[in-house]
Amino acid sequence: MKGGSSRYMQSFSMRSDILLPDLIERKLRLVDGDIIDHPMHQPFEYDYEGQDSKCQSLDKLSLSNLGDDTEFLNDLGPKFMTLGNICHQTAPDNTTQI
Repeated sequence: MKGGSSRYMQSFSMRSDILLPDLIERKLRLVDGDIIDHPMHQPFEYDYEGQDSKCQSLDKLSLSNLGDDTEFLNDLGPKFMTLGNICHQTAPDNTTQI
C-alpha cells in the first residue's frame, strides 16, 4: 500500500469515527415518536374464527384420519407410493420380558 493512501485511509477513518455518533443521534431524533404514527409498525390483529369455523383444526390433521385408504398416493407417482409404504409400516415391538 502506498504511503499516501494509508494516510488517506487513516484520515477517513478518524473523520468517520467523529461523524458516526452525530449521525446516530440525528437518526434517533428522526425516528423518536414516529414509530407510533406508522401503522406498518403496529401489530396486526386477526379476527377470531370462534367455534363455528368450518375448517378442521391443524392439530387434528394426520394420516390416521385417512384410515388405511392411501390409494390416492398411487395417482401422484412412484415417489408417493413409497410414502404410502412408509405410512403403513408398523413400529417394531421393542419390549422385552424380564
